[in-house]
Amino acid sequence: MFTLKELVTPNLSMSTIARFEREQQDLGIAKVNEMCRVMNVSLGEWISSIDTHAGRSQNFSTRVMKMYLDKDTHSLRQEFQIIKQKYTLNPANATFVKLAMIANCYFDLTGKRLLNKKSHSKLIDMLFSIEKWNENEIALFGDSVALGTAK
Repeated sequence: MFTLKELVTPNLSMSTIARFEREQQDLGIAKVNEMCRVMNVSLGEWISSIDTHAGRSQNFSTRVMKMYLDKDTHSLRQEFQIIKQKYTLNPANATFVKLAMIANCYFDLTGKRLLNKKSHSKLIDMLFSIEKWNENEIALFGDSVALGTAK
Protein backbone atom coordinates (compact mmCIF):
# COMPACT_ATOMS: atom_id res chain seq x y z
CA MET A 1 0.00 0.00 0.00
CA PHE A 2 1.18 3.49 -0.82
CA THR A 3 0.18 6.79 0.71
CA LEU A 4 -0.93 9.65 -1.51
CA LYS A 5 2.27 11.48 -0.63
CA GLU A 6 4.39 8.56 -1.86
CA LEU A 7 2.66 8.58 -5.26
CA VAL A 8 3.16 12.29 -5.92
CA THR A 9 5.48 13.14 -8.82
CA PRO A 10 6.12 16.37 -10.74
CA ASN A 11 3.36 15.32 -13.17
CA LEU A 12 0.99 13.73 -10.65
CA SER A 13 -0.29 15.90 -7.80
CA MET A 14 -1.76 14.74 -4.51
CA SER A 15 -5.08 16.43 -5.31
CA THR A 16 -5.27 14.64 -8.69
CA ILE A 17 -4.66 11.27 -7.04
CA ALA A 18 -7.24 12.04 -4.34
CA ARG A 19 -9.87 12.99 -6.96
CA PHE A 20 -9.09 9.77 -8.81
CA GLU A 21 -9.54 7.72 -5.62
CA ARG A 22 -12.94 9.35 -5.07
CA GLU A 23 -13.83 8.55 -8.72
CA GLN A 24 -14.17 12.25 -9.51
CA GLN A 25 -11.44 12.27 -12.17
CA ASP A 26 -9.84 9.85 -14.62
CA LEU A 27 -6.06 9.91 -14.60
CA GLY A 28 -5.45 9.24 -18.27
CA ILE A 29 -3.05 6.57 -19.43
CA ALA A 30 0.10 8.69 -19.08
CA LYS A 31 -0.63 9.39 -15.41
CA VAL A 32 -1.68 5.80 -14.76
CA ASN A 33 1.62 4.68 -16.29
CA GLU A 34 3.49 7.13 -14.08
CA MET A 35 1.70 5.92 -10.98
CA CYS A 36 2.41 2.29 -11.94
CA ARG A 37 6.07 3.18 -12.42
CA VAL A 38 6.23 4.75 -8.93
CA MET A 39 4.61 1.62 -7.44
CA ASN A 40 6.78 -0.66 -9.62
CA VAL A 41 3.78 -2.60 -10.96
CA SER A 42 2.42 -3.25 -14.43
CA LEU A 43 -0.93 -1.97 -15.67
CA GLY A 44 -2.36 -5.49 -15.37
CA GLU A 45 -1.18 -5.83 -11.77
CA TRP A 46 -2.66 -2.43 -10.95
CA ILE A 47 -6.06 -3.36 -12.45
CA SER A 48 -6.08 -6.62 -10.47
CA SER A 49 -5.26 -4.72 -7.28
CA ILE A 50 -8.29 -2.47 -7.85
CA ASP A 51 -10.53 -5.54 -7.87
CA THR A 52 -8.88 -6.91 -4.74
CA HIS A 53 -9.16 -3.54 -2.95
CA ALA A 54 -12.86 -3.36 -3.89
CA GLY A 55 -13.40 -6.61 -1.94
CA ARG A 56 -14.28 -8.88 -4.83
CA SER A 57 -13.64 -12.53 -4.00
CA GLN A 58 -12.23 -13.16 -7.48
CA ASN A 59 -10.43 -10.45 -9.32
CA PHE A 60 -11.64 -9.41 -12.73
CA SER A 61 -8.97 -11.29 -14.67
CA THR A 62 -9.72 -14.53 -12.83
CA ARG A 63 -13.47 -14.22 -13.45
CA VAL A 64 -13.00 -13.50 -17.14
CA MET A 65 -10.45 -16.30 -17.56
CA LYS A 66 -12.84 -18.77 -15.91
CA MET A 67 -15.63 -17.71 -18.29
CA TYR A 68 -13.23 -18.10 -21.21
CA LEU A 69 -12.00 -21.54 -20.14
CA ASP A 70 -15.59 -22.66 -19.54
CA LYS A 71 -16.46 -21.29 -23.02
CA ASP A 72 -19.23 -19.32 -21.30
CA THR A 73 -19.89 -16.77 -24.04
CA HIS A 74 -23.19 -15.73 -22.46
CA SER A 75 -21.48 -14.66 -19.22
CA LEU A 76 -18.69 -12.94 -21.16
CA ARG A 77 -21.24 -10.91 -23.09
CA GLN A 78 -23.12 -10.06 -19.86
CA GLU A 79 -19.88 -9.00 -18.14
CA PHE A 80 -19.03 -6.89 -21.19
CA GLN A 81 -22.40 -5.10 -20.95
CA ILE A 82 -21.92 -4.42 -17.21
CA ILE A 83 -18.41 -3.05 -17.72
CA LYS A 84 -19.54 -1.07 -20.79
CA GLN A 85 -22.24 0.60 -18.70
CA LYS A 86 -19.64 1.54 -16.05
CA TYR A 87 -17.35 2.85 -18.78
CA THR A 88 -20.18 4.94 -20.25
CA LEU A 89 -20.79 6.55 -16.85
CA ASN A 90 -17.08 7.05 -16.08
CA PRO A 91 -14.72 6.48 -19.07
CA ALA A 92 -11.63 5.42 -17.11
CA ASN A 93 -8.76 3.75 -18.96
CA ALA A 94 -8.66 0.81 -16.53
CA THR A 95 -12.32 0.11 -17.33
CA PHE A 96 -11.60 0.32 -21.06
CA VAL A 97 -8.81 -2.26 -20.70
CA LYS A 98 -11.31 -4.57 -18.98
CA LEU A 99 -13.69 -4.15 -21.93
CA ALA A 100 -10.89 -5.08 -24.29
CA MET A 101 -9.97 -8.18 -22.30
CA ILE A 102 -13.55 -9.44 -22.43
CA ALA A 103 -13.89 -8.56 -26.12
CA ASN A 104 -10.74 -10.49 -26.95
CA CYS A 105 -11.92 -13.61 -25.11
CA TYR A 106 -15.37 -13.37 -26.69
CA PHE A 107 -13.89 -12.94 -30.17
CA ASP A 108 -11.60 -15.93 -29.70
CA LEU A 109 -14.58 -18.14 -28.80
CA THR A 110 -17.15 -16.82 -31.27
CA GLY A 111 -15.33 -14.92 -34.02
CA LYS A 112 -17.67 -11.99 -33.29
CA ARG A 113 -16.61 -8.47 -32.28
CA LEU A 114 -17.76 -6.68 -29.15
CA LEU A 115 -15.46 -3.68 -29.76
CA ASN A 116 -15.72 -1.59 -32.90
CA LYS A 117 -12.65 -0.69 -34.97
CA LYS A 118 -12.39 2.77 -33.42
CA SER A 119 -12.27 1.26 -29.92
CA HIS A 120 -9.71 -1.27 -31.11
CA SER A 121 -7.49 1.55 -32.39
CA LYS A 122 -7.83 3.31 -29.03
CA LEU A 123 -6.71 0.11 -27.29
CA ILE A 124 -3.64 -0.25 -29.50
CA ASP A 125 -2.72 3.42 -28.88
CA MET A 126 -3.09 2.90 -25.13
CA LEU A 127 -0.92 -0.20 -25.18
CA PHE A 128 1.82 1.53 -27.15
CA SER A 129 1.87 4.36 -24.60
CA ILE A 130 2.68 1.92 -21.75
CA GLU A 131 6.35 1.99 -20.83
CA LYS A 132 6.52 -1.22 -18.78
CA TRP A 133 4.83 -4.36 -20.14
CA ASN A 134 4.48 -7.68 -18.40
CA GLU A 135 2.70 -10.85 -19.49
CA ASN A 136 -0.75 -9.21 -19.13
CA GLU A 137 0.02 -6.38 -21.54
CA ILE A 138 1.76 -8.75 -23.96
CA ALA A 139 -1.21 -11.13 -23.92
CA LEU A 140 -3.70 -8.27 -24.34
CA PHE A 141 -1.70 -6.91 -27.26
CA GLY A 142 -1.38 -10.33 -28.90
CA ASP A 143 -5.09 -10.98 -28.55
CA SER A 144 -5.89 -7.50 -29.84
CA VAL A 145 -3.87 -8.00 -33.00
CA ALA A 146 -6.20 -10.85 -33.96
CA LEU A 147 -9.21 -8.71 -33.11
CA GLY A 148 -7.90 -5.89 -35.30
CA THR A 149 -7.68 -8.12 -38.37
CA ALA A 150 -11.23 -9.45 -37.92
CA LYS A 151 -13.97 -8.46 -40.30
